[in-house]
Amino acid sequence: TIVVMRINKYGLISNLNKDFNNQINIYPNPSYQEFVRIFIADINLQIYELQIYDMTYRKVNSSLSRDSQGFKIDCKELSRGIYFIQIKTNRGVITKQLVSLK
Repeated sequence: TIVVMRINKYGLISNLNKDFNNQINIYPNPSYQEFVRIFIADINLQIYELQIYDMTYRKVNSSLSRDSQGFKIDCKELSRGIYFIQIKTNRGVITKQLVSLK
């Protein structure tokens, strides 16, 4: 499930273009790895904040680093399960699902 939202200048939330969803990819997903990468296809897309939540929408602590290809999320502390990555960008907010198979 992917939720794409935009908060406009009036504080209202609206749907974004589906193309926006395709601009951000998580790999590998599902993942057995100790880290996953977030790739950004559009060079004009800026990520302001990234948070990881578990199925009960509790915030999960995980280290995040940026490199030339995008972002790298340390998943060593994530147990097996489904997580949601909320990404705030200059075009709105998108939530992507991450499946950890460790």
